[in-house]
Amino acid sequence: MNPRHGSTPFVSGYDGSWWNEVRDSGIKPRFVSELGGTEQGQQAFLAGAELMRLSGPRGQRGRMIQPQQLLMSDVLAAGHGHNAILMPRRSSKTTSLVAEALGRASTTEDYRVALFTLSSGKAGRSRFAKDVVPALERLYPEKGNRPFKIIRSAGQERVEFPENDSFVQWISSSDDLRGEAFDLVVLDEAGEPEPEKVSDVISAAAPTIDTRPGGQLVVAGTAGRYRGANLLWSWLQRGRRGEIGILDYSTDDMDEEDLADWEKVAPVVVDIHPGLAGLTNLAQVQNNFSLLGPEDFGREYLGIFGLQGDTSNLIDQDQWASLAHDGQRPELPRHFGLGIAVNPEQAFASITAAWRDEQGRAVLALLEHRPGVAWLAQTVYDIARKHRATVVHDTIGAVLAETLNLSQRAGSPRLAPQRRSDIPAASALLIKEIETGNFVHFDQPDMNAAASVLVRRRFGQTNSWALGPAGGPITPLEAGSMALRWYDENPRKSLGKPTNWAA
Repeated sequence: MNPRHGSTPFVSGYDGSWWNEVRDSGIKPRFVSELGGTEQGQQAFLAGAELMRLSGPRGQRGRMIQPQQLLMSDVLAAGHGHNAILMPRRSSKTTSLVAEALGRASTTEDYRVALFTLSSGKAGRSRFAKDVVPALERLYPEKGNRPFKIIRSAGQERVEFPENDSFVQWISSSDDLRGEAFDLVVLDEAGEPEPEKVSDVISAAAPTIDTRPGGQLVVAGTAGRYRGANLLWSWLQRGRRGEIGILDYSTDDMDEEDLADWEKVAPVVVDIHPGLAGLTNLAQVQNNFSLLGPEDFGREYLGIFGLQGDTSNLIDQDQWASLAHDGQRPELPRHFGLGIAVNPEQAFASITAAWRDEQGRAVLALLEHRPGVAWLAQTVYDIARKHRATVVHDTIGAVLAETLNLSQRAGSPRLAPQRRSDIPAASALLIKEIETGNFVHFDQPDMNAAASVLVRRRFGQTNSWALGPAGGPITPLEAGSMALRWYDENPRKSLGKPTNWAA
């Protein structure tokens, strides 16, 4: 049998020729790691889907297997020990994880699964009682014919498969993990808990897979209200750098004004929300848009993490160190962005060049960083004249006196003042390139110092953010972020002198 998407595939007589076609027919995620997928693994997921009545001869009316469910299964099948999953509301995240867990336990000998909902253990146990148990009981109405045993005791909720000596357990607290061993541990709603709880959960969960060959830990959820010390956020950064498995349906940060405009939000929802393939529709999402408000809607439906209380360092220092070019800075290319920035107290100023190399990586080179501002206008004038470069700058604060000085000089260089809305966009672009490893710097002490104290700061009266300092000057990166954004909008590739450092 070769079932189509939306039909009821039976595990018996399995023919997986349709699997990839259905999986690849859905909305593409923002980030996805390499895929595994064997006939045995696919049959296991389908067995779990049948137990949850997503498919099979007793599949529930109106339910069907979704492309993102097959994609999630194949991401986990690749075998990464650690995995991060970010999916919006109404996209079958938890149902898919439960189906994967039940399927593996029902088809694998001595397989142990722990499911822990971090918003509260009670929430996970409620899901067990309201969603899992009814599906299993309706699939097998006669208790004596069931290939499983349902344990309902409070704090002990689980589904056992006696024939395989396997089980899936719904965990109530991190204490239930300590001293145990599991093949699969799922930490759901991982964007919700406070930092102190995160530390306790990870210290309890991580060792549980150490003694189980092929053990996996999955951190999953929707976007949280904050980023610093957020378990899901930090694991997503690891996944985006290619260090762990990842399935990430999200979009880039958006200005609150844009988030409040349905005409701007709707196309983004269509682009990134996998649930529109059959679990919900745009009209229903629009109804929730009207109720939630921009920040909550961005978290729940677009995967945009909030900035609540966020004073954590923006740049992972190990990641930053790994992106340093081992060698001297090459000559500047023929075309680059030349950014300048002055800190609010005028204690420091910086000149940073930005461009992209042959591989498309963002490149930042600090040309000057000195105390005060008296030196800035003449120095940037000389550099810009020598390279025929455009000077990119902010339009707020002390830098305006320096750009006025430049504009009044004979042979003034071209100036590119950045609009207020350009600053958050430039900040987000720089951080994105660093987080994804698409970035090069030259291990310059003042640039490194800026990276070590960089945090998010609220920008204006909106949910937008920009680069902010926490204990030191960040002007090298502020100047570089504006220069990089300007360069991307003005590539002039025909004038570029490629830079390629294979050595």
